[in-house]
Amino acid sequence: MSERNNQNVCLLDWDGTLREAFVVFDWVQFLVRSGVISTRHKTKMSAIFARFNHKQLSYESMAREVVSAYAESMRGLNATELDGLVRQFWTTDAKLFDFTIPLLEMMRGLGITPVLVSGAPLVVVKPFAETIGIDECFGLELGLDSGGIYNGSIVMNLAISSNKQAVVDSLLEQGRTVVLAFGDSASDAPLLEAARFSYIVAGKEKKNAFSKDFLRLLEEKTISVVSPSELGDQLADLREILIGDQTLSD
Repeated sequence: MSERNNQNVCLLDWDGTLREAFVVFDWVQFLVRSGVISTRHKTKMSAIFARFNHKQLSYESMAREVVSAYAESMRGLNATELDGLVRQFWTTDAKLFDFTIPLLEMMRGLGITPVLVSGAPLVVVKPFAETIGIDECFGLELGLDSGGIYNGSIVMNLAISSNKQAVVDSLLEQGRTVVLAFGDSASDAPLLEAARFSYIVAGKEKKNAFSKDFLRLLEEKTISVVSPSELGDQLADLREILIGDQTLSD
């Protein structure tokens, strides 16, 4: 196999794609257990998510409201002082799917750079993502005042599709080639549309719902809808496809 162009990238969502569940909810629950924030913030965010599950909110409306509630929960906290808690959080709440580490190892072996584009809080997910081989990370960013204190504002909400599109556009403008993309929600459409090979990660009970969400994409290009276990079984085949695809060679 010829050496791959180091400009080739794999775009990755995090929540529900590489990891089970939403980081922002687990992180807030961890902060409540640690006595850092009030349980009322968790209750408010859970109520918003319940409205989404009952079809009372669209995904992006839910994402906007949850992020707004999260930003408020962090108001007044010192970002630097939370670093130690972030490390503690990941010792108990990694929840990675079994295929995640093998997928990242395969990407590195093929010279494809993994790039995280996620609605998860960047300061929480980035330190852990780096330990498993994802050095380029884009995620939810909150505003800080001059003293490093969260001020309740939102700098970037990457749970929103248009914001993910902006990240994809920036990568393409840099001359990057999107070889692969993995996502699990409609907000990941910009990632999936940009990639040569795309995968929607969804458990069997969610496959039909996701297929409806991605109906246009499924009609326009080849996208695989797979469960986490199925994806793990397909990694060897995917590797062979990538090795044999001459358009991805230098």
